[in-house]
Amino acid sequence: MYARANSRPMPEGFAEDAFEMTTNELRAKYRCGSTTVQRWRCEVGNPRPDPTIPPADLAKIAPTMSKRGIAKHYDVGVKRVDIWLAATGISALDWKVSRPWQQRPMPDDFEEVAPDMSRNQLVEHYQTSLVAVDRWLAATGITPRPPVSHGFRNIKGNVSSLRQVFRFARGAEPHVKALRNYDKYDEAADFMRHYGPCYRCDENGKANERGKFWRFGNVVMDREELLERAESKRRRLAA
Repeated sequence: MYARANSRPMPEGFAEDAFEMTTNELRAKYRCGSTTVQRWRCEVGNPRPDPTIPPADLAKIAPTMSKRGIAKHYDVGVKRVDIWLAATGISALDWKVSRPWQQRPMPDDFEEVAPDMSRNQLVEHYQTSLVAVDRWLAATGITPRPPVSHGFRNIKGNVSSLRQVFRFARGAEPHVKALRNYDKYDEAADFMRHYGPCYRCDENGKANERGKFWRFGNVVMDREELLERAESKRRRLAA
């Protein structure tokens, strides 16, 4: 590497340090820039630290930083950080675990609603992320309903199995009018499902197949209010 006549000479002890310290650590110790450190490295054969040997203070630094933070701190790549952590058994900071107060608590009616909805429907219903839904499912041990494909219109089975398809289906034409108790309220709910989850519930909004109320998103209404809302939506669409 080309060196100017007035370039700073390599200090004593640099050759030993170059085998054990990163470029940033050498810059801080010798108060110079990266170009100077690289020139000195070339002068001593361009030695580099052994990538498999973790820094002496890793156990102190790692719990306070993410993997990317550790990589930036030591001026190395994330893959090298992974090697260090695997070799030492030390864990980096996990923000999701270290900041539980930032996690949305599980809704009170989640255990009742979750078995009858798919993961994506739960995301829409609670207006949250898939990560939060998966965390609630793991905490309760509940298995959500598999996603419903658009081929369910020809499903054959008893009324109970059809009812599950009917209650939470969305984005399709009414498809289970074979239900023995299908009435104008069910038809209105089926229409509203084009725009969001709509299902029977109790007066508090908890899912209940025998409930006297209907829940659309976060709005709880009785049967007549459901009819009125569906008719209002139709009028707006026709205008």
